Amino acid sequence: MLKHSVTEGLKNLIRSFWLSITAIFIIFVSLLSVAMMSSIWVVVGYTLKSFDNQSVVYIYIKKDTPTADRMQMEQDLKAQNEVKELTFIDAQKAEEEYKNNPFTSASYDNLIKAQEKNGNKTKILKESFKVIPSNVNFYTNIEKFANQDKYKSVVDNVDGPKDFISFLQKAYYWTAIVGSALFVVFSAISTLVMVNILRIAIYSRREEIEIMRLVGATNNYIRGPFIAEGILYNFIASVVVFLIFIPMFNFLAPSLSALFNFNIAKDLAELSSSLYISLTITNIIGLIIGGLSAMLATQRYLKL
Repeated sequence: MLKHSVTEGLKNLIRSFWLSITAIFIIFVSLLSVAMMSSIWVVVGYTLKSFDNQSVVYIYIKKDTPTADRMQMEQDLKAQNEVKELTFIDAQKAEEEYKNNPFTSASYDNLIKAQEKNGNKTKILKESFKVIPSNVNFYTNIEKFANQDKYKSVVDNVDGPKDFISFLQKAYYWTAIVGSALFVVFSAISTLVMVNILRIAIYSRREEIEIMRLVGATNNYIRGPFIAEGILYNFIASVVVFLIFIPMFNFLAPSLSALFNFNIAKDLAELSSSLYISLTITNIIGLIIGGLSAMLATQRYLKL
Protein backbone atom coordinates (compact mmCIF):
# COMPACT_ATOMS: atom_id res chain seq x y z
CA MET A 1 0.00 0.00 0.00
CA LEU A 2 2.74 2.46 1.00
CA LYS A 3 4.91 1.40 -1.94
CA HIS A 4 1.97 1.88 -4.31
CA SER A 5 1.22 5.35 -2.90
CA VAL A 6 4.83 6.55 -3.19
CA THR A 7 5.36 5.05 -6.65
CA GLU A 8 2.14 6.44 -8.08
CA GLY A 9 2.69 9.78 -6.34
CA LEU A 10 6.11 10.05 -7.99
CA LYS A 11 4.60 9.15 -11.37
CA ASN A 12 1.93 11.83 -10.93
CA LEU A 13 4.62 14.35 -10.03
CA ILE A 14 6.63 13.56 -13.17
CA ARG A 15 3.53 13.44 -15.35
CA SER A 16 2.60 17.03 -14.44
CA PHE A 17 6.21 18.18 -14.51
CA TRP A 18 5.82 21.96 -14.89
CA LEU A 19 2.93 22.10 -12.46
CA SER A 20 5.07 20.17 -9.98
CA ILE A 21 8.03 22.52 -10.53
CA THR A 22 5.78 25.51 -9.78
CA ALA A 23 4.50 23.92 -6.57
CA ILE A 24 7.99 22.90 -5.44
CA PHE A 25 9.38 26.38 -6.15
CA ILE A 26 6.68 28.13 -4.11
CA ILE A 27 7.16 25.71 -1.21
CA PHE A 28 10.95 26.10 -1.52
CA VAL A 29 10.72 29.90 -1.26
CA SER A 30 8.43 29.56 1.76
CA LEU A 31 10.72 27.09 3.54
CA LEU A 32 13.87 29.07 2.70
CA SER A 33 12.38 32.31 4.02
CA VAL A 34 11.34 30.70 7.31
CA ALA A 35 14.67 28.85 7.56
CA MET A 36 16.62 32.10 7.04
CA MET A 37 14.66 33.93 9.75
CA SER A 38 14.98 31.03 12.20
CA SER A 39 18.73 30.88 11.44
CA ILE A 40 19.17 34.60 12.14
CA TRP A 41 17.23 34.10 15.37
CA VAL A 42 19.53 31.20 16.37
CA VAL A 43 22.71 33.16 15.52
CA VAL A 44 21.60 36.25 17.47
CA GLY A 45 20.47 34.12 20.41
CA TYR A 46 23.75 32.23 20.46
CA THR A 47 25.67 35.51 20.30
CA LEU A 48 23.74 36.85 23.29
CA LYS A 49 24.44 33.63 25.15
CA SER A 50 28.15 33.83 24.36
CA PHE A 51 28.20 37.40 25.71
CA ASP A 52 27.25 36.05 29.14
CA ASN A 53 30.91 35.16 29.59
CA GLN A 54 32.42 37.98 27.53
CA SER A 55 30.52 41.15 28.38
CA VAL A 56 32.26 43.44 30.84
CA VAL A 57 30.96 46.60 32.50
CA TYR A 58 33.51 49.17 33.65
CA ILE A 59 32.42 51.53 36.42
CA TYR A 60 34.97 54.36 36.50
CA ILE A 61 35.62 56.03 39.84
CA LYS A 62 36.15 59.74 40.27
CA LYS A 63 39.61 60.90 41.26
CA ASP A 64 40.17 61.67 44.94
CA THR A 65 37.21 59.50 45.97
CA PRO A 66 37.58 58.50 49.66
CA THR A 67 38.63 54.86 50.06
CA ALA A 68 35.78 54.22 52.49
CA ASP A 69 33.17 55.34 49.91
CA ARG A 70 34.76 53.24 47.20
CA MET A 71 34.90 50.15 49.44
CA GLN A 72 31.27 50.63 50.48
CA MET A 73 30.18 50.66 46.85
CA GLU A 74 32.31 47.58 46.17
CA GLN A 75 30.51 45.71 48.97
CA ASP A 76 27.13 46.85 47.65
CA LEU A 77 28.01 45.65 44.14
CA LYS A 78 29.13 42.23 45.37
CA ALA A 79 25.78 41.82 47.10
CA GLN A 80 23.90 42.17 43.79
CA ASN A 81 22.63 38.94 42.17
CA GLU A 82 23.29 40.44 38.75
CA VAL A 83 27.05 40.56 39.43
CA LYS A 84 28.92 37.37 38.60
CA GLU A 85 32.44 38.67 39.17
CA LEU A 86 33.83 41.96 40.47
CA THR A 87 37.41 43.21 40.27
CA PHE A 88 38.78 46.52 41.51
CA ILE A 89 41.38 47.98 39.16
CA ASP A 90 43.52 50.74 40.62
CA ALA A 91 45.10 53.45 38.46
CA GLN A 92 48.51 51.76 38.34
CA LYS A 93 47.07 48.41 37.22
CA ALA A 94 44.88 50.16 34.65
CA GLU A 95 47.94 51.88 33.19
CA GLU A 96 49.83 48.58 33.03
CA GLU A 97 46.96 46.88 31.18
CA TYR A 98 46.62 49.86 28.85
CA LYS A 99 50.36 49.91 28.21
CA ASN A 100 50.66 46.15 27.57
CA ASN A 101 47.60 45.90 25.36
CA PRO A 102 48.83 45.79 21.72
CA PHE A 103 45.77 47.76 20.61
CA THR A 104 46.28 50.64 23.06
CA SER A 105 50.04 50.71 23.68
CA ALA A 106 50.65 53.32 20.95
CA SER A 107 48.07 55.72 22.39
CA TYR A 108 49.54 55.12 25.86
CA ASP A 109 52.98 56.24 24.61
CA ASN A 110 51.41 59.37 23.13
CA LEU A 111 49.69 60.14 26.44
CA ILE A 112 53.00 59.78 28.32
CA LYS A 113 54.76 62.11 25.88
CA ALA A 114 51.97 64.67 26.21
CA GLN A 115 52.20 64.48 29.99
CA GLU A 116 55.96 64.96 29.98
CA LYS A 117 55.63 67.91 27.65
CA ASN A 118 53.07 69.59 29.93
CA GLY A 119 54.91 68.66 33.12
CA ASN A 120 51.90 66.73 34.42
CA LYS A 121 52.72 63.75 36.66
CA THR A 122 49.22 62.68 37.72
CA LYS A 123 47.88 59.22 36.93
CA ILE A 124 46.68 58.90 33.37
CA LEU A 125 43.82 56.46 33.91
CA LYS A 126 41.08 56.31 36.52
CA GLU A 127 40.38 53.59 39.03
CA SER A 128 37.47 51.35 38.11
CA PHE A 129 35.34 48.33 38.95
CA LYS A 130 35.46 45.61 36.33
CA VAL A 131 32.06 43.90 36.52
CA ILE A 132 31.10 40.69 34.72
CA PRO A 133 27.29 40.32 34.73
CA SER A 134 25.81 36.91 35.56
CA ASN A 135 23.67 37.37 32.46
CA VAL A 136 24.12 39.71 29.51
CA ASN A 137 20.56 40.98 30.05
CA PHE A 138 21.62 42.39 33.44
CA TYR A 139 23.84 45.09 31.91
CA THR A 140 21.12 47.73 32.25
CA ASN A 141 20.45 46.74 35.88
CA ILE A 142 24.12 47.20 36.77
CA GLU A 143 24.24 50.54 34.98
CA LYS A 144 21.15 51.77 36.86
CA PHE A 145 22.65 50.57 40.14
CA ALA A 146 25.88 52.48 39.53
CA ASN A 147 24.03 55.65 38.52
CA GLN A 148 22.03 55.90 41.74
CA ASP A 149 22.12 59.26 43.51
CA LYS A 150 23.99 57.85 46.51
CA TYR A 151 26.94 56.93 44.26
CA LYS A 152 27.17 60.26 42.42
CA SER A 153 30.19 61.28 44.46
CA VAL A 154 31.94 57.99 43.57
CA VAL A 155 31.00 57.10 39.99
CA ASP A 156 32.39 59.11 37.10
CA ASN A 157 30.86 57.11 34.26
CA VAL A 158 29.82 53.60 33.22
CA ASP A 159 31.18 52.00 30.07
CA GLY A 160 30.49 48.75 28.25
CA PRO A 161 28.98 47.20 25.10
CA LYS A 162 25.52 48.60 25.90
CA ASP A 163 24.55 49.67 22.38
CA PHE A 164 25.66 46.40 20.80
CA ILE A 165 23.87 44.29 23.42
CA SER A 166 20.73 46.41 23.04
CA PHE A 167 20.89 45.93 19.27
CA LEU A 168 21.22 42.15 19.66
CA GLN A 169 18.32 41.98 22.12
CA LYS A 170 16.06 43.94 19.77
CA ALA A 171 17.20 41.82 16.81
CA TYR A 172 16.50 38.63 18.79
CA TYR A 173 13.00 39.84 19.69
CA TRP A 174 12.04 41.05 16.22
CA THR A 175 13.46 38.05 14.34
CA ALA A 176 11.27 35.85 16.55
CA ILE A 177 8.22 38.01 15.76
CA VAL A 178 8.93 38.27 12.03
CA GLY A 179 9.88 34.59 11.81
CA SER A 180 6.60 33.55 13.45
CA ALA A 181 4.64 35.84 11.13
CA LEU A 182 6.46 34.47 8.07
CA PHE A 183 5.80 30.93 9.25
CA VAL A 184 2.05 31.59 9.50
CA VAL A 185 1.89 33.43 6.16
CA PHE A 186 3.95 30.92 4.20
CA SER A 187 2.16 27.98 5.81
CA ALA A 188 -1.12 29.44 4.57
CA ILE A 189 0.35 30.08 1.10
CA SER A 190 1.82 26.56 0.88
CA THR A 191 -1.49 25.05 1.99
CA LEU A 192 -3.46 27.02 -0.60
CA VAL A 193 -0.98 26.12 -3.36
CA MET A 194 -0.97 22.45 -2.38
CA VAL A 195 -4.76 22.20 -2.17
CA ASN A 196 -5.30 23.87 -5.54
CA ILE A 197 -2.60 21.91 -7.35
CA LEU A 198 -3.98 18.62 -6.02
CA ARG A 199 -7.48 19.74 -7.00
CA ILE A 200 -6.21 20.19 -10.57
CA ALA A 201 -4.48 16.78 -10.39
CA ILE A 202 -7.65 15.10 -9.12
CA TYR A 203 -9.75 16.75 -11.83
CA SER A 204 -7.33 15.77 -14.63
CA ARG A 205 -7.34 12.13 -13.48
CA ARG A 206 -11.04 11.79 -12.80
CA GLU A 207 -11.45 9.07 -15.45
CA GLU A 208 -8.64 6.97 -13.89
CA ILE A 209 -10.21 7.44 -10.47
CA GLU A 210 -13.61 6.31 -11.81
CA ILE A 211 -12.06 3.18 -13.33
CA MET A 212 -10.31 2.32 -10.04
CA ARG A 213 -13.62 2.68 -8.21
CA LEU A 214 -15.34 0.37 -10.69
CA VAL A 215 -12.71 -2.37 -10.23
CA GLY A 216 -13.10 -2.22 -6.44
CA ALA A 217 -10.13 -0.12 -5.28
CA THR A 218 -10.39 1.04 -1.67
CA ASN A 219 -10.66 4.72 -0.77
CA ASN A 220 -7.19 4.70 0.81
CA TYR A 221 -5.75 3.05 -2.31
CA ILE A 222 -7.09 5.91 -4.43
CA ARG A 223 -6.23 8.70 -1.99
CA GLY A 224 -2.73 7.42 -1.15
CA PRO A 225 -0.91 8.59 -4.32
CA PHE A 226 -2.32 12.13 -4.02
CA ILE A 227 -1.25 12.41 -0.38
CA ALA A 228 2.18 11.01 -1.29
CA GLU A 229 2.42 13.55 -4.13
CA GLY A 230 1.78 16.42 -1.70
CA ILE A 231 4.42 15.12 0.72
CA LEU A 232 6.91 14.65 -2.14
CA TYR A 233 6.54 18.31 -3.14
CA ASN A 234 7.60 19.35 0.36
CA PHE A 235 10.31 16.70 0.58
CA ILE A 236 11.99 17.84 -2.65
CA ALA A 237 11.72 21.50 -1.59
CA SER A 238 13.28 20.58 1.79
CA VAL A 239 16.20 18.80 0.13
CA VAL A 240 16.86 21.83 -2.10
CA VAL A 241 16.80 24.12 0.97
CA PHE A 242 19.39 21.89 2.66
CA LEU A 243 21.58 21.82 -0.47
CA ILE A 244 21.59 25.63 -0.65
CA PHE A 245 21.63 26.49 3.05
CA ILE A 246 24.48 24.27 4.28
CA PRO A 247 27.13 25.45 1.74
CA MET A 248 25.96 29.04 2.31
CA PHE A 249 26.49 28.71 6.08
CA ASN A 250 29.92 27.12 5.59
CA PHE A 251 30.84 30.02 3.32
CA LEU A 252 29.65 32.64 5.85
CA ALA A 253 31.10 30.87 8.93
CA PRO A 254 34.49 32.69 8.88
CA SER A 255 32.71 36.06 8.60
CA LEU A 256 30.41 35.17 11.52
CA SER A 257 33.45 34.15 13.54
CA ALA A 258 35.19 37.47 12.88
CA LEU A 259 32.06 39.57 13.46
CA PHE A 260 31.00 37.99 16.75
CA ASN A 261 34.42 36.82 17.96
CA PHE A 262 33.41 33.15 17.88
CA ASN A 263 35.86 30.37 18.61
CA ILE A 264 36.19 28.43 15.35
CA ALA A 265 36.58 25.03 16.98
CA LYS A 266 33.99 25.31 19.76
CA ASP A 267 31.50 28.08 19.11
CA LEU A 268 30.97 27.47 15.39
CA ALA A 269 30.55 23.73 16.01
CA GLU A 270 27.81 24.42 18.58
CA LEU A 271 26.23 27.08 16.38
CA SER A 272 26.26 24.73 13.36
CA SER A 273 24.54 22.06 15.41
CA SER A 274 21.85 24.52 16.57
CA LEU A 275 21.30 25.79 13.02
CA TYR A 276 20.99 22.30 11.55
CA ILE A 277 18.49 21.34 14.25
CA SER A 278 16.49 24.50 13.52
CA LEU A 279 16.60 23.80 9.77
CA THR A 280 15.58 20.17 10.27
CA ILE A 281 12.63 21.14 12.47
CA THR A 282 11.53 23.73 9.90
CA ASN A 283 11.61 21.14 7.11
CA ILE A 284 9.84 18.48 9.19
CA ILE A 285 7.06 20.96 9.95
CA GLY A 286 6.92 21.69 6.21
CA LEU A 287 6.48 17.97 5.48
CA ILE A 288 3.71 17.73 8.07
CA ILE A 289 1.93 20.76 6.58
CA GLY A 290 2.31 19.20 3.12
CA GLY A 291 0.79 15.92 4.28
CA LEU A 292 -2.11 17.65 6.06
CA SER A 293 -2.74 19.89 3.03
CA ALA A 294 -2.84 16.84 0.76
CA MET A 295 -5.26 15.08 3.11
CA LEU A 296 -7.44 18.20 3.18
CA ALA A 297 -7.44 18.39 -0.63
CA THR A 298 -8.37 14.72 -1.07
CA GLN A 299 -11.11 14.95 1.56
CA ARG A 300 -12.60 18.00 -0.11
CA TYR A 301 -12.20 17.30 -3.82
CA LEU A 302 -11.86 13.53 -4.11
CA LYS A 303 -15.44 12.31 -3.74
CA LEU A 304 -15.41 8.56 -3.17
